[in-house]
Amino acid sequence: MKQDRKGKLFVKNTFFSLSLTVAVLLLTTSVHAQSDPAQGSWGISTNGMAQLGKPNSGTCEASGSVLASFYDSFMDLSGGSITIHNLGISIGATNCTSPNFQGTGSYKVTDTGDGNFQVDGTFTTQFVGRPAACSGTALNNVSFSIVAKIGSKTGTVTITGLGSGTYAEGPPPGPLSCTAPILNLTGTGTGTKF
Repeated sequence: MKQDRKGKLFVKNTFFSLSLTVAVLLLTTSVHAQSDPAQGSWGISTNGMAQLGKPNSGTCEASGSVLASFYDSFMDLSGGSITIHNLGISIGATNCTSPNFQGTGSYKVTDTGDGNFQVDGTFTTQFVGRPAACSGTALNNVSFSIVAKIGSKTGTVTITGLGSGTYAEGPPPGPLSCTAPILNLTGTGTGTKF
């Protein structure tokens, strides 16, 4: 009988310990997920302007201040790292659809109060397509922010500049007809979290 009581007590203590361990693990996972409200997959689209410098080669159809946009993007934010699976880029006379670019970067999240947060980050594009003008287009250290409410599926995206960039024109089969430096890049738009 004493053995039976000890067995029941052992089972109760084991069950309590396991329950406590599971509760702590769930709480830790929940707190960790809440610490980065931006984490997840985002679709980003912006419209704005690019400032082109004097051509490095050839004669460009577009010059000076030109329209610029990002579209059809698929961007993963996780633990401070950015992975862009698709990014459409349209600058001046050159439109590069989303399968042509991927990218990587980094970000940080700031709690701005009242249940809001802001993401500040940079990314660099990598060309992965075929058209000639798109292969000559490059964006390095594009600065951006996303402002959203914690738990919301949408946010405001702002492009605030870039470290350096190259604009290119040319027919899809090539060759490039011109290249020019991108001196600045700005834009605003929306981000939708999937």
